[in-house]
Amino acid sequence: MTLRARLTAPFALAACLATLATPAGTARADDAASWDGKAPFSCSSGKHVLDGVTADLDGTAVVAHGTCELVVRNAKIRGGASALTAHGAAVVRVEKSELSSRGPAVIAHGSTEIALEGVYVSGRVAVAAHGVTVVSVSNASRLVGAPIAIAASGSARVKVAQGCSVTGGTNKSGGSDVAIE
Repeated sequence: MTLRARLTAPFALAACLATLATPAGTARADDAASWDGKAPFSCSSGKHVLDGVTADLDGTAVVAHGTCELVVRNAKIRGGASALTAHGAAVVRVEKSELSSRGPAVIAHGSTEIALEGVYVSGRVAVAAHGVTVVSVSNASRLVGAPIAIAASGSARVKVAQGCSVTGGTNKSGGSDVAIE
């Protein structure tokens, strides 16, 4: 094997694995600017913005994982399983949007960071945080869960700022913390 082949092989393998990790029918992160909400969206790296999108999907609508940095704004996203799932070291900010699901609307696990700013979130569980995640809720956001608004486990931290509303119970376990100002 030549030096060039040895140097490029890992990158080719990574690109191949990224393609395989994207389920069929899922919009790839390269398509963020043109995502129409008709298929799930998934990103694993880079910076992406989903703006003004409406989606109503059966499974999980948006998945941010790996080192993806995702901004969702002015969107209305409904997922049957979840509206938004973030894991790995993903960083997600949702602004002036609506996220809903028949299950948990927002799921955070791993070491993700999610900021919900001026967002209406509703589901069987509005926010489910696991692992060492941090979820910040601010700017008059509303969390509506039936029966649970916030579920936290492991070392997860959920911070709800003053001026936000939480309808439904909270459930925490392990060393997790839910702080509602």
